[in-house]
Amino acid sequence: MSHSIQQLADNYHRVLERIQRAAERANRDPGDIQLVAVTKYVDSGLIRELHQLGCRDFGESRPQVLWKKAEELRELDLNWHLIGHLQTNKVRRSLPVVSLVHSGDSLKLLQLLDEESERIGEVSEVLCEVNISGDPAKHGFAPDRMGETLEEVSRLGNLRVRGLMAMASQEGGLERARQDFERMQALRLEWSDPLPANVSLAELSMGMSGDFEEAILHGATLVRVGSVLFEGV
Repeated sequence: MSHSIQQLADNYHRVLERIQRAAERANRDPGDIQLVAVTKYVDSGLIRELHQLGCRDFGESRPQVLWKKAEELRELDLNWHLIGHLQTNKVRRSLPVVSLVHSGDSLKLLQLLDEESERIGEVSEVLCEVNISGDPAKHGFAPDRMGETLEEVSRLGNLRVRGLMAMASQEGGLERARQDFERMQALRLEWSDPLPANVSLAELSMGMSGDFEEAILHGATLVRVGSVLFEGV
């Protein structure tokens, strides 16, 4: 095994151990937390190596890059997660290769995903993105609109809402991230009673390389980890 592949294996197992420890601190089952390996800055060769180590879920933020990597690795049993903003003109090509869209960030986009899903005869799985930090530069629904939004989304018959996605503020470090995650956890509970038909809040995509352990402590079920997985590789 080359040095870089050994480093990748070490990184991967270290991240899994950190997920397990954070879950145990939160009195949660580590099996309820899914690692999504963010492959924004790595090529298909490293994705193939990480897959051999046991990783099955991979996240891309740029649709065009996702299309290319999905084609290059089409023989592998990968689950592709679209974690970045999806422009409406990229919906048609993205939907067939994506297992879960994390960035359902507007009603317009969700309606288009529903229409395209109906066209291809599928029910697509999505998360509704919440702009929990209030950053005007970020996409996502305002928290005070989510109750109304979930009711509207429940009428889109070719989508299955599996949960929510949020990103902590880029300012304020881990303490600010903790505040955002705490708020997201509380709002998720608030919005869960009652829920419209075909809407579930079982999944919570929250936490990245710098704060995923804190996210797990506040209910994250999907953590999007990139740089610490590929550091030194």
